Formats: sequence, C-alpha cells, structure tokens
Amino acid sequence: MNDTTATATATAAEPERRTAPDEGIDTALLRGFLKRALGDEALVDRVNDLLFDHVVGGRCHPSVVAEELSRQIGEVVFAARHEDWQAVADDLIAEARDLEGAPEIGPLRFIDHHRQRYAANVPIAEAAEFIIGAQREDGTNDEGEFRVTLIELTAGRRWSLNPHLEAFGDGDGALLRAIDAGILDALGPVASRDEFARRLLAMGMIDDSDEPLPGGDGAES
Repeated sequence: MNDTTATATATAAEPERRTAPDEGIDTALLRGFLKRALGDEALVDRVNDLLFDHVVGGRCHPSVVAEELSRQIGEVVFAARHEDWQAVADDLIAEARDLEGAPEIGPLRFIDHHRQRYAANVPIAEAAEFIIGAQREDGTNDEGEFRVTLIELTAGRRWSLNPHLEAFGDGDGALLRAIDAGILDALGPVASRDEFARRLLAMGMIDDSDEPLPGGDGAES
C-alpha cells in the first residue's frame, strides 16, 4: 500500500524548509526523503496498517495519519544510540574509501619512550612518555599524534604515576579515535609504565615500541 517508488511533490509556491543550521532544503526533496524513510522495512508494516485504518476502515482523519507518521519516524530515530550512528558512519566511510581507492587507516599504535633504542640518549622531563597515533597502509598519517606523559606524584605516603594527556599539532583525529576507544577512562594513576601500556593494549592499540611488551607487537589485543 505504501508505494515507495512514487515521488512526493510540492507546489512551486511553497517555500523551502530550513534545517537546524539554517540551511535551505527544497520542499519536494524533503517530502521525498520522508516518504522513502516511511517505506523502509523498519516502518513499512506500521505505515501500511495506519493507511489501512484510514482508507479501508475510515477510522482516522488525514491529520491524525500525518501526526502518527511523524511520531513513528521519530521513534525509530530516537531509538538509535551513539554506537548505531557510529556503525552507520563506519559503513559509509568504508564505502567512500572503496569508491575513492583510499588506503585504509590502521589501528592506533603507541610508542613507550623508555622502550626505544634511543631512550638512553634522549632524556625526557617526566617519568614516562607515550606517543599515540596511527598510519595508513601506505605509511601516511593524516590523523596526527598526541602524547601522554606519566608524572610522579606523592599524596601522603602514597606514590603514583599520573597520566597527563597533551594534544598538539594536527593530532585531533588520533585523539578523537582514542577517546572513542576509552582513553579518558585509562588516565587514572598507575604504579608503572607497563601498567599504563597494558591499559592501551586492552583498548585495542598496538605497542609499536622498539621493545614491545609481550603480546603487544603487531597484533591487536
């Protein structure tokens, strides 16, 4: 009953609609979008039941049909959580990457300064330093990097290393990915550099240090 191939139309006299950022959208395009959404499998059965009640049963006024259609679209959209939108975004990104032939970006990787070959010759100001970023399959990196240093602090008789996050340059992309992976929950005090490294491994990062921790070299945890 719900013919999704038909195109919703608007008269030439009708003004365009405005989106939240106050951008114009053609009324016919807007109505076509709504009609296609109502014809999706997620809604089509409920929409057809509603149309049957009006056309055959005569049980509801056209204005009631319009209000109910709006409510049903809203219910589906509001049911989506962040992870649902992220899954859709990931699918669209993958499709766009395939279309453009762009190399896929790899998992986040980190380097522990103290486990680098040059560590003895390159001193750092804090107790530890981790550089976190990612590379594409072709070796390029357009997401940048960010840094987490471990600062020694003593509260009473309790000593700990406290992570301090710094984003610099063009590291926003890598930082946003790390936030999605749970980096903010990993910034609590630790007893050692290895403990912090294992928190990163647990988030799916790869230990790219010259001397990686066991289980952290070249394989996602």
